[in-house]
Amino acid sequence: MDTGHGVGSPLPLTALAREMMETLHADGFGGDDHSALARYYAKLSGTAIGE
Repeated sequence: MDTGHGVGSPLPLTALAREMMETLHADGFGGDDHSALARYYAKLSGTAIGE
């Protein structure tokens, strides 16, 4: 993020992914990789996914 901003490049999708990963971290999934983003969407939609 710092590098992108340093060269004047907007990074809206990177910023969104970072926010999503921070939410997952707060929910106890900080050690998971980006595949855990499915958990984020499950939480938003009120659905459950297999564990």
